[in-house]
Amino acid sequence: MESVTGSVPLLDPHFHFFDLRPDTRSGHDGRILELPEHRQGVYDVESYEKDMGKAPEVFTVQGGVFLEAVSVCHVELGGPTYEAHCFNEASYAAEQLAKSSKSYVIVAACALEEPTAPKLLARLVELPQVRGIRQILNHQPDWPRNARLGDLLENVQWRQGFSTLHEYGLSFDLQLNFHQFKKAAELLSSQPEISVIIDHLGSPRLEDLSKEEYWEGLLSLAACPKTYMKISMLSYIHKAWDQEPSVLDAVHRIIRLFGVERCMFASNTPVDQQDAWPPDRLYAAFWSLAQPYGPESLRELFAGTARRAYRM
Repeated sequence: MESVTGSVPLLDPHFHFFDLRPDTRSGHDGRILELPEHRQGVYDVESYEKDMGKAPEVFTVQGGVFLEAVSVCHVELGGPTYEAHCFNEASYAAEQLAKSSKSYVIVAACALEEPTAPKLLARLVELPQVRGIRQILNHQPDWPRNARLGDLLENVQWRQGFSTLHEYGLSFDLQLNFHQFKKAAELLSSQPEISVIIDHLGSPRLEDLSKEEYWEGLLSLAACPKTYMKISMLSYIHKAWDQEPSVLDAVHRIIRLFGVERCMFASNTPVDQQDAWPPDRLYAAFWSLAQPYGPESLRELFAGTARRAYRM
């Protein structure tokens, strides 16, 4: 690899704040969300920036993207009560980010299948940091709310809600299972004006990386030109992913498939810390993994792609 002059800018495109105290105003559900025990129920902007400050010295941390977590919370709720939690989380994140001088944006939660979703979207975009929406879609196996909601990609009302995102200038963070890839690609092809960021390599398990269906589905998603890929939550695939050749090979294959200009490394902190992957260890491993790429590609993978995808 060519030598890199100076530090590499780092924009982390996937992190969370959690406030799980009983009197929280964050919209978070302590029955679902967890933090490492020493965090005592709160992971805020001060906690996050302290952790990111331990990243390898080659990086200059410039900011990043707060990602919602309410789309796995309050399993039994819908309608105005659930929508209030979505808005409260985005407001809480905005309050936290206002305490920092770094550059941050927000991906908020919204139940797009609700008939009142456009009203919530209109409220959310009044928060200047909001750039996108995420609603976790993993079905069979189900992430918490989808055991009740089913496969939202097949829900007519949800698809209608998704189609309105471009009216508000919002992107969509797509978290799903690999058997949903082709169905999602068909939807994205019909809505080419919406930028979509795939979370966590599409949530594969280790055995999925050897399945033809996984790679064929990724190929169909990569064919959608405004679709990006987050290289993140690798400990979900294998706790020691940095020592597992099939994971490392899959990451390089995905980067070739999407191109460095559509791929980005992300921390998923504090969630990955539960698997002993705090940002210092994580970004050291990312840096090692990325060594085959030249300086300009490194700047894309660690900051440039995120900056474009989230219009920072």
